[in-house]
Order: sequence, then structure tokens, then C-alpha cells
Amino acid sequence: MVGHWLLAAGPTFIFPTATETGLGQKKWQFGPTTAVGYVGEHFITFAFSQQWFGIAGDGRKTNQVNTYYAFVYAFSNGWSIGTEPNFAVNWEGSRGNKVSFPVGPQVGKLVKLGHMPVKVELQVLYYPVHPDVYGPKWDFQLQVTPILPALIRKKLL
Repeated sequence: MVGHWLLAAGPTFIFPTATETGLGQKKWQFGPTTAVGYVGEHFITFAFSQQWFGIAGDGRKTNQVNTYYAFVYAFSNGWSIGTEPNFAVNWEGSRGNKVSFPVGPQVGKLVKLGHMPVKVELQVLYYPVHPDVYGPKWDFQLQVTPILPALIRKKLL
């Protein structure tokens, strides 16, 4: 983190570990990943993108990108609004089956379960652009995220 900016880059991998053919691509995949974001007093916005190229394996040729982007505004009473969709491009897909692009609102609330803070979010996504074959038109997501306190409170030398 540089000031309010978040910056990151590195490698990303997909391993062919699926036990069912329909759940995986039977390919070893490798590529770059990048992230950029900004943290304000009451909001965060970022984009996290991963590109994979097929490098080995028995599956079909692969070349795909996945980008998770967000803008979330947090109110002082624990509520938040924003959007946190994921869009994907399969560069090897047939015409009409390459892009999946959702849009939609997300609302959340920070609550306490016992002594642990937990973020609960509900997001409704509509896909104006989706694959012709097996592409979703709507997506409803419920996320429950425990907020863990810092494990190390001292600065390391």
C-alpha cells in the first residue's frame, strides 16, 4: 500500500485438480495477475485481474481472463452499499460464448456474533452480456465474512 493506493502484481496458476470433467479444464495454466485500488475514509474501490494461458495438459486450448472489481461505500452505522461483480473473458470461446459481464447492487451490514464482527452482504447481479450456452442471466450472492482481528499487533523490525 502506497498512501491510499493499493498496488500488486505477480503470477497466478490453475492446476488440473477437478475430479469430474465438467468441473475443470484438464489444463495446467499460468499467467500474470495485477491489482490496483484506492482506499478512502468511507470507501474502497479496486480491480483485481488474472490472465491464464494453458501451458500443459490433455484439455482443450485455454486462454482466459477473470477480473473482480468493486466500489463499496461504508456508512458509520455499519451498513454498506456498492457493487462487487466478477467478469470473465474466454478468448478461445466460440462467437457468443466469450464474455460474461454482470452488473448489480450489493448491500451489506457489519454485525457482531458473540465477540466476533461479521460482514453480511447480499448482491443481485444481472448479466446483460453472457455466454449463449450455459450462461447465467441472473445471480444472487449471499456472503458471510468473519472479520478476524490482527494476529500480530506489533510492527516487525
